[in-house]
Amino acid sequence: IVIRYQAFYDCDQLITVNLPANLQVLGDKVFASCNVLQGPVVIPKSMTECGGLVFSGCENLTEILLEDGLTQLFSRMFYESAIKTITIPDSITVLGARAFEKCRELEYITLPSGLIEIGDAAFHCCLALKEIEIPDGVEKIGNNAFFECHSLTELYIPDSVRTIGSDALAGCFQLKQLHLPSNLGSIHMGCIDMTSIENLIIPEGVKSIDQGAVRNCLNLIRVEIPKSVKTINQNAFSYLHPEVRYYYAGSVSDWEQIALH
Repeated sequence: IVIRYQAFYDCDQLITVNLPANLQVLGDKVFASCNVLQGPVVIPKSMTECGGLVFSGCENLTEILLEDGLTQLFSRMFYESAIKTITIPDSITVLGARAFEKCRELEYITLPSGLIEIGDAAFHCCLALKEIEIPDGVEKIGNNAFFECHSLTELYIPDSVRTIGSDALAGCFQLKQLHLPSNLGSIHMGCIDMTSIENLIIPEGVKSIDQGAVRNCLNLIRVEIPKSVKTINQNAFSYLHPEVRYYYAGSVSDWEQIALH
């Protein structure tokens, strides 16, 4: 029921692994640097605790299967693994912080319909991730969630999302199409940074735009600001296209009531 810290670390001849159906705990780096380990490896639904970097350095392990019934994806669970595609079962409601961080080969992932939260840096530095469908029902996207997802070209964030953390989309160089949710309250620092978007529609309902919220987007030429905005940091929009144009949905008197700080 328990496999502890580094139990099979650097076993460089280990090719296959069959985990028992009643396994509860995987420690940190259990299979790290098993560089000829091949998949699929099945993670049983009985798991209640998992350390970080379990499969880091497993250069040939491109497929991991998650049993339906597994209730959580733990922090750093697949950090630096070589998986290329994965389906998250419907029993999962939270992606732990850094769950897929530095999975540089990950191209496709299917998220479950019951997902509520995408943790901090969950997909940080997933350089090959081309597309991802965030299911309706997700309420929170953490800090740095998609930071440096260089291959991501479009992202539709459903209206159920209420919070998008700082630097969540920073460094998504090829991101051209972005839909922000109508229930979003604030745009935090670095949320939209170093992207290729040309048009940004800030949805009605957003009340504040923080310092550096939209920056280093040199293709951005149109920004639509809703009447609901009450505060805008003076450096909220920085290092943008020199001909960017701003369109405000309210009246002149409404604009004069906005607090600039």
